[in-house]
Amino acid sequence: MFSPSKCVACCTQPPSHIWHVLSLVSAYLPALQLATQLVPCLYGVPVAHETPSAAEYKRPFEAVLAIDATGDDTAVDALPGHGNISEGTAQVSRTVEARLSGSGFAIKAMTPEQQTISPLTENTWRWSVTPLTAGNQELTFDIYAIDDGPAVPLRTFHNTVTVKVTGLNRAIAFADQANPLAVFLGGVGSVLAGLFGAIKFVRRR
Repeated sequence: MFSPSKCVACCTQPPSHIWHVLSLVSAYLPALQLATQLVPCLYGVPVAHETPSAAEYKRPFEAVLAIDATGDDTAVDALPGHGNISEGTAQVSRTVEARLSGSGFAIKAMTPEQQTISPLTENTWRWSVTPLTAGNQELTFDIYAIDDGPAVPLRTFHNTVTVKVTGLNRAIAFADQANPLAVFLGGVGSVLAGLFGAIKFVRRR
């Protein structure tokens, strides 16, 4: 026989597996909320970066990174266009920080490292880079999201620059990389050798 009370009890008390799911959601809800706070709202945009394929020792060059959030399908037109250009895409947030690093270089930022992404024009980051070591050296572009919390890594790009030593730079490179004590002793030896040579020449006369 149909009983309304039994029907109400059935509808108001979910099965045990539903309670299990609800308990799991309740347990992980704080972690989900924290993850939402840490990971900002991201959207995909084209990215391009430029460095020279080759550079001279101790001669500065410019490295450039561009992000285009205007709706264009490339960010290349924001680059100088004189060097080695690479393209890609990245998920970015409202505020982005770009960093450039490389152990074989002295690097100085020429533009603010943290920028608000513009929907009207390209965002560009520029660095003055001075090679300090000869040979194939790696430069790394790192992009981070900066939105009301810790920096979140978004994308990393790598470029290889061949640093050449020519002409006068050879002597500069040798002086920079040589042992200072050895250079000093060598200089003292040269002075003493010149002095003894002068003394012998005076005695012969």
